[in-house]
Amino acid sequence: MIKSILEQRGLTAFKLSKETGLPYSTVTDIVTGKTAIQSVSASVLYKLSKALDMSMEQLYIGDSSNRVFYLDNDGSKVCVYAGEVMFSFESDDNLVGFRNITSVKSNIVYVDAYFKNEEGKTFVEEEQIDLDDIFEGYEDLLRSEYKVILSYPGESRRRFIERNSVLVSDGFGVMCGEGAPGEVIADIFNLKRNTEKTSIRLPDMAVISSNMKDGMKKRAIAVAEDNKDAIESEIRSRLHI
Repeated sequence: MIKSILEQRGLTAFKLSKETGLPYSTVTDIVTGKTAIQSVSASVLYKLSKALDMSMEQLYIGDSSNRVFYLDNDGSKVCVYAGEVMFSFESDDNLVGFRNITSVKSNIVYVDAYFKNEEGKTFVEEEQIDLDDIFEGYEDLLRSEYKVILSYPGESRRRFIERNSVLVSDGFGVMCGEGAPGEVIADIFNLKRNTEKTSIRLPDMAVISSNMKDGMKKRAIAVAEDNKDAIESEIRSRLHI
């Protein structure tokens, strides 16, 4: 397990030895499996856990639950980050970016992706990303509970919303929302408290749902009203409707 952790983080046994103060031979024996992690002393386990920012229990029982994989793209290249290690593959040349993850089943990520057609218009199509293929040779990454989110490692939720919004105005980010076929739904996020969202149907400005307080919701609606034509046009373009 420790070997895979070091590989994910781009660390070496030598660097881990320096950070823990443990003899290099001790560390290499643990990394190679010559010495089982369950047989080391509590003081060694403690030093390793501090250096790797994990609990002693996680190291001892090999628990790496709550692992987070970050999914993003660099042009047509699909990028999946596991810790500090990036795995990637070339997708279709017309890939623009990702909209949202619909589900993760049997290590396959189902994600709505933006593509451009021959006329240069953007449309959304479901993309399937097989994590077993991406992590080939690193299968231990998928042996425990994990989640996949759209972002760069370390990127804040606010920055992600800003980067993917059709409009940012007055402390709100407006993104494409989920609606019935042909519907234009705008999801308006409060960038300061980015779990707050008001969803509006355009062009009639009907509020579909909201978890904002009334004052904040009125401000969100005003932003949508002031920019209604531009928002609707951009969402229609992105969704190819």
